[in-house]
Amino acid sequence: MNNLPHRLLRYKDLAQFFIVHVRPVLARDTESSVDSQLSSPKLEEDAVAFAKSLESMGPTFVKFGQLLSTRSDLLPAEYVDALQRLQDDLKPVAYEEMSEVFEREIGASITKVFAEFDQRPIAAASLGQTYKAITRSGDVVAVKIQRPGIRRQIQEDLEILSSLAAFAEKHSDEGSRYALVELVAQFKVSVTEELDYVREAGNLKKLAVILSNFAHLEVPATHMSYCSAKVLTMDYVNGVKITQLSGLAMTELDGNCLVDDLLKAYLHQFITEGFFHADPHPGNLIFTDQGRLAFMDLGMVGRLSDQMRDAMYHLFSGICENKSERVVDVIMSAGLQENHLVDRKRLSSDVANLVARSEAISVKELQFGTLVMRIIHMCAEHGVILPREFNLVGKALLNIDQIVIKLAPDFNPGQAVNRHLRAIAFKRSLESLNPSDAFTAMVQTKELFQKAPHRLNSLLDNLSENKFRVNADVIDEDALIQGFQKIANRITIGVIVAALIVGAALMMRIDSDFQIFGYPGIAMVLLISALLLAAYTVFDILKKDQ
Repeated sequence: MNNLPHRLLRYKDLAQFFIVHVRPVLARDTESSVDSQLSSPKLEEDAVAFAKSLESMGPTFVKFGQLLSTRSDLLPAEYVDALQRLQDDLKPVAYEEMSEVFEREIGASITKVFAEFDQRPIAAASLGQTYKAITRSGDVVAVKIQRPGIRRQIQEDLEILSSLAAFAEKHSDEGSRYALVELVAQFKVSVTEELDYVREAGNLKKLAVILSNFAHLEVPATHMSYCSAKVLTMDYVNGVKITQLSGLAMTELDGNCLVDDLLKAYLHQFITEGFFHADPHPGNLIFTDQGRLAFMDLGMVGRLSDQMRDAMYHLFSGICENKSERVVDVIMSAGLQENHLVDRKRLSSDVANLVARSEAISVKELQFGTLVMRIIHMCAEHGVILPREFNLVGKALLNIDQIVIKLAPDFNPGQAVNRHLRAIAFKRSLESLNPSDAFTAMVQTKELFQKAPHRLNSLLDNLSENKFRVNADVIDEDALIQGFQKIANRITIGVIVAALIVGAALMMRIDSDFQIFGYPGIAMVLLISALLLAAYTVFDILKKDQ
């Protein structure tokens, strides 16, 4: 009962926020021209006010705003842009309160666990605060402790949000059209995952494995002995946030190399692994003293199914190669159509115009992530609602745009993406050559080759003894023998090609200083030989066979 006045005030604030800021946005006419490049100043002002109102309502709504920033189908581009810049910094909680949380979670006091512990937080975000410490074994670590009472506060806010969403969905066309109850349910899952620091520790470990072969990137190691649902301990990273790099530091770093490796890593996460850091904004990346980029804060990650990974590959390659029909194929296959009457021809034309127009705009004006998000937003305007994964990928790429502009403003992400996509496609095609399957095919081919001479001799004996009578009166015996010789020759070539492919697949697993296109040289020589021999055989068949 004592909490009732607070809940009533919260209901009032949220209801007012919905009426003033949310409903006008949902009710706006979304049939604006997709060709328009100009933003309404009034719309930009409203978007900023919308984001500031969310900030003023506390941590739950800062996180809710971050989720909304991935919903370009729900909000205008100006609102998405404003929500991308939401600040996640809050006034720090007193050290004494935070130390109590640590002791309850770990079962020992901070002074017993750590040799040194700086009581001043190095970061104070909406869900937790981070401190620098030194373990008894001498490791320098960063300790993130969850704010006391934050789970209860978020739970109460979620209950209010859920009830208001249900009311709005029942009593307004906008609420039902945009499925607000489902939106709040998604947010509940997302923020609950972010509150689980054990899960975040697992994300850090997984991403560290995924990025282990990227020389310019790193992920801090976790110290699981000092981790719990509300405490996360990881290696302390010496460096500065990208947003805090000085002009002198910018002149000394190799920005092109860093952002190229970053883009390559994200394509690897999207297409090869299906697991990615979903919030790589400049404040979450540290430029280390060793000249690398370190990923921080893995509370928000994305996961892509095999089908979605293939969709991302075709979407990106279609954009890079200016193949609008391929882009539209991906969109129509993956998206839900609001009214089942989407004008595919018009959508394809708009996508083609946007991609073509992007080639005429300077790199500084239109980055790759911005282009992807414009296409996603264009889909919403045409009545195609894409899965949430598309928006998460688009948001991650938008954040990478900011990093590219900061570290290497003249870098061309589109060309880099196209280059890395080709490498990924080549690697995937090689990995599809499973050695076990190749061995099976080789054994079967070997058996056929071994039995072929005996069968051919038997057939020729029958012919010589005039025992082969099937249409014998119209068969030219010499031509028939030449035909069987061709078969024997091609079986031999087939066995050789299969052996070369098997050898190439096995040699791919062996490291070598001699490399071609980044792969072991001997393996590539075998594979190229197989391809040339196969191509010669096909050419010979097409040229000489009737």
